Amino acid sequence: MTSTAALLVVFMAAPESGAEWARALEAVLRQAVDPKVTVALRAGREGGDSALLAEAEEWVAKGEAVAVVEVRGPDRSAVVLRLQTPTEPGWQVRSLSFKPEDPERERGRAAGFTLAAMLPSGYAAPKPAAAGPEESRLAPLRPVVAVAARSEPSRWSAAAAVQGTLAVGSPGNRVGVSVSARWTAQEPVDFQAVGALGVGALPLTGAEEARLSELFIGVGAALVPWRSAPGRPMGLAFSLDLGAQALTVTREEPAETLARWLPALRVRAEGSVRVWKGLELAAGIGATAALEDTRVMVAGQAAAWMSRVSPFLELGAHWRF
Repeated sequence: MTSTAALLVVFMAAPESGAEWARALEAVLRQAVDPKVTVALRAGREGGDSALLAEAEEWVAKGEAVAVVEVRGPDRSAVVLRLQTPTEPGWQVRSLSFKPEDPERERGRAAGFTLAAMLPSGYAAPKPAAAGPEESRLAPLRPVVAVAARSEPSRWSAAAAVQGTLAVGSPGNRVGVSVSARWTAQEPVDFQAVGALGVGALPLTGAEEARLSELFIGVGAALVPWRSAPGRPMGLAFSLDLGAQALTVTREEPAETLARWLPALRVRAEGSVRVWKGLELAAGIGATAALEDTRVMVAGQAAAWMSRVSPFLELGAHWRF
């Protein structure tokens, strides 16, 4: 009498897949595959998708069956399953999609049943081994499942922060807020739209004091060498924006509002720490540089002068959705 055995190894590449999702997948595989198949969970090789696929190809080269399960989307709403066996060259591919309200357990069960159905029935092809005195022994065949449980981050994010601006060498310090929206084009580059508003006081010639407001609107790009991810909560980004800076000075006596639009550049460095899923707390430092004269003219005379370069500090939050 002959006997065969098989081992189903599940590689979990990232914890964001969710413990309940993973447990449901494992439970279904244990029940749905051939009774001779043993299911075991392991950690995949670090280094992202390329390293994981390279590891899968190593098992294929050994004559083993290999499956890769990839979880996509910030809410894990899509799953792609790939299977390759020595008897059927090339990858079989199946896709699953879920609604946001679908429970994690049911998502894992659906992926497990689909993967089990993709395995050939009775798959446990014998490998020759040394024969015993009364019967032959067959080397075990070990189908391997590599699960890339990776939650692909959204390309869109938004940020809001409190901002303090220092007018170096001149009056006109300001406090305000800034907002931005980013789109990840190609790692590690983001494109962004930025807006910032600050208010303060500005002494004019003759001891008169006026209200000052500054509005910056621009677009630019950000270099993100470190982006927060599971297992790496810290992030770092550097950005450069080109836009327009509106300086508005309001006098009370006589009532008068003076406004000017100036071309401006904005540079910024930011550090962040991930606190919950897509939410990050961030602190930044940068400067806005006006590209034209920033003197405030009243009746043809210079009533005040503002520094062209205004450093600022920010404290706020990011949300990747």
